[in-house]
Amino acid sequence: MDALETFVGDIRKVFGTRLHAIVVYEAVAPAVSDKANDHIQTLTLVDAVKFEDLAACAARSASWERIGLATPLIMGGDEFRRSLDTFPLEYGNIIATHRVIAGSDPFKDLTVRAEDLRHASETLAKSHLLHLREAYIECEGQPATIARMMVASVAPFKALLLTLAQLRGRPTRDGAVLVREAASIGLDESTVRRVLNLREASQLSSTETIGFFASYLDTVERLARHVDGWQTEEVKS
Repeated sequence: MDALETFVGDIRKVFGTRLHAIVVYEAVAPAVSDKANDHIQTLTLVDAVKFEDLAACAARSASWERIGLATPLIMGGDEFRRSLDTFPLEYGNIIATHRVIAGSDPFKDLTVRAEDLRHASETLAKSHLLHLREAYIECEGQPATIARMMVASVAPFKALLLTLAQLRGRPTRDGAVLVREAASIGLDESTVRRVLNLREASQLSSTETIGFFASYLDTVERLARHVDGWQTEEVKS
């Protein structure tokens, strides 16, 4: 029995006839640790979640982790639908990448409102910009520290580009396509590609780090302005 079969069996034991559906989905962006990134993401939709259900799942949590499952999202079906406007990026990603492994497809009639998606994208872009500025100040001008900070920022930057593609109505997880999407709105293609390819601080020499960070920051500033000026009609097209 594979991991997902085990998980479905466990969830059926916990929720019985209250189970609506179980889906697997792709994470929005690579997790910080490789271990977490390898784990399978799942969402379970049920009638309602009781404390006893959480206790039963908690007792199985360690075994799920051992077989490669991330901690599952568990919620009521109505709760998911009513929260689409609150988490348009996260839930929109689940809808876009999901595969049903138990029950019927819970998302066949669900869509994320364009303006909710635009607003969340703007929040994400401006938040990343502010964090980069703050982090640079905290690095005290030390190239090695700046390089490590940039490496740590790659995952949220990729999440931002994934969001951009989703906002433009062309969702993709392909890095080369993300670079082209960024270039199509005027972002520096070489900077975007190089940031996405950062894996270790040693990839940046001390003499180039500060200049490259300045280009990276300018790219994020341009992206934030672009999303800020986006009209809802553009999102729908």
